[in-house]
Amino acid sequence: MPTKLNQTFQTKNDMVYNALKEQIVTGEVMPGERITVMQVAEEFGVSAMPVREALKRLQQEGLVTITPHAGAQVVKYNDKQYQEITQIRILLEPYAAMLATQRLDGQDLEHLEKMLAEMELCVESGDSLTYSELNTKFHQYIYSCCGNATLIETINSLWEKTRMSKNVFLMERDRMPLSIQEHKECLECLRKRDPEAVREAFDRHKRRGFEAVERGLKRLN
Repeated sequence: MPTKLNQTFQTKNDMVYNALKEQIVTGEVMPGERITVMQVAEEFGVSAMPVREALKRLQQEGLVTITPHAGAQVVKYNDKQYQEITQIRILLEPYAAMLATQRLDGQDLEHLEKMLAEMELCVESGDSLTYSELNTKFHQYIYSCCGNATLIETINSLWEKTRMSKNVFLMERDRMPLSIQEHKECLECLRKRDPEAVREAFDRHKRRGFEAVERGLKRLN
C-alpha cells in the first residue's frame, strides 16, 4: 500500500476511504486479503479512528467484511451470482426507463441535462469516484419516475446486491468517455418520447457496463 495520500480538501476519513477503495477495485489489495487497522493507520499517517470509519463505509458498499476481533477482509465475489443478478437488471432497468419516458416533464429533462454536464466535467478531470456517484443518481432519478413503486424497490434491492458494479470506472479508466456518450444517447431518446428507443438505448448501456465490470472482476479473482 502507498504511504502517501492525495492532498485535497477531504477529511482523513474520506482520504483513507478513497485510497482503500481504489486499491480494492483495482486489485492492489486482493479479494480475501486482510486489512488491519493499525497497519493502515501507520502507513497513511493517521490515527485508528478514520481507518475504522473508512472500513465501515467500505463494508456498507459490500467491498469488505468486518469480523469482531478479526478485522476486515476484502470480499470475494461470486461470478455466477453476479451474472444472475445482472441478467435480471438488464431486463428491469430498461423497462423502468421505458415506463418513465412519458412521465418525465421538461423540468425533469433539464435536471438530467445538468447531471450530464457535471459528469462531463468528471470525464475531463478523470474524477471516477464523483462520476460514479452522478451515474447512480442519473439512473435513480429516471427509474423513480416510472410510476411503479414495486419495480423501483426491486431494482434498488438488486443494486444493493451488485454494489461492485458502481466501481466500474475505477476498474476500467476508459469506460467513462464511452459511458457519457451512452448517457447522452439515452437522454436524447427520452427527449424524443420514444419508449422503444429508450428501452433499447438503456439495454445497450447496461450490457456494456456489466461487461466492463465482469472483465474487472475476472482480473481481481
